[in-house]
Amino acid sequence: MSHRGKIKSSVGAGFTLVELMITLTIAAVLATLAAPSFRDYISSQRIKDGSYDLIAAMVFARSEALKRNTSVDVVPASTANWASGWTVQVTVGGTTTTLRKQDAKSGVSITVAGNPTKLTYGNDGRVTVTTLTGFTVDLASPLSGVPPRCVTIGPSGTPSSKLGTCS
Repeated sequence: MSHRGKIKSSVGAGFTLVELMITLTIAAVLATLAAPSFRDYISSQRIKDGSYDLIAAMVFARSEALKRNTSVDVVPASTANWASGWTVQVTVGGTTTTLRKQDAKSGVSITVAGNPTKLTYGNDGRVTVTTLTGFTVDLASPLSGVPPRCVTIGPSGTPSSKLGTCS
């Protein structure tokens, strides 16, 4: 008779406490190294989000001005900082209708030279303000290494975004 099938292994499956502690230490070191770059990534995404929301409002206002054959305004909630939000609205016969509303953008500042009280698209799709240099979208508390974005409006009324401040 053979006893081979009846021998049990005393080696247990799983991790020892030392292996678990080493793994957790390595994970903590990697997380510490990744945190600053992740912070910069989140900050740059916040800036992109603000600039793209502004561009979307401008494209919508331009489209509505062409479609309705009348002027359409993009009006900031606060002329001190467009990051407080804005509305796209049309006024016909003395009645103002809000077409779209953007809530405030937290942690972002949106400034424009001269602080215009509104941005008006005419029925030809062009902006009626001729002195507009562009909207600078930046963090409310800027970080080094995270550049702002500049939203400009071309001669035909189409907005675009690029890295850097508006000049």
